[in-house]
Amino acid sequence: MLPNKLLPLPKPGVSPFFNACFAYLSQMMLDERYDFAALENIPDCIKYEYPSSNIDFRIPNGLEELVVVELNLSRALETLGKDCFELSYNRWDRVKMDLSQGWCYMPWMYISEEYGPTLMDGRHRIVALMRILKIDRCPFLVEPEYVEAIKDFDNSVIPVGEYKKNWNRK
Repeated sequence: MLPNKLLPLPKPGVSPFFNACFAYLSQMMLDERYDFAALENIPDCIKYEYPSSNIDFRIPNGLEELVVVELNLSRALETLGKDCFELSYNRWDRVKMDLSQGWCYMPWMYISEEYGPTLMDGRHRIVALMRILKIDRCPFLVEPEYVEAIKDFDNSVIPVGEYKKNWNRK
């Protein structure tokens, strides 16, 4: 069934096919990737409705020993370099679906010996939080031995300790 909203027009240089896929279509058999090059090039989602207030940020099973800190999303995304807006269609759709249900897993930062602070897991979640929900900060998982280095990386780090069950949207 098609949505009762119009597909957003693609930004200059963005493929109309991928614009439609990322805006509405269901998961495809092939896991295609597309580089949108910038946050504003990603089309609005017309497939799901999103909660207006709280998001439940969850810790994935097996990662309970990690420390939770609040970080700036843009700063974390920058660690991926120029490919930070290259998105997998199927992952993008799963993240949008989770967010429409009011939850998502926390992104995970670590320290690479070669590159320093680096996003280990959560590119699609971060981009969706920024683009769809207009959130600029959220809780991240960090290994206990990397907390001080992450604080040096993002001087606005806020240790959360016992993470909040519901994170308020602005």
